[in-house]
Amino acid sequence: MGSTNEAFARIRIDAQLKEQGWDLTDRNAVRCEVTMPDGTRTDYVL
Repeated sequence: MGSTNEAFARIRIDAQLKEQGWDLTDRNAVRCEVTMPDGTRTDYVL
């Protein structure tokens, strides 16, 4: 069930980012599932 909640959250977040003018296809603007230099993971980097 966790993956369903995560997928639903991603759909909502993606829609909100698009509403604010972010281009989700531009990897210079938005990246998903990123490993940071300190080894932590983040869902989005803007």
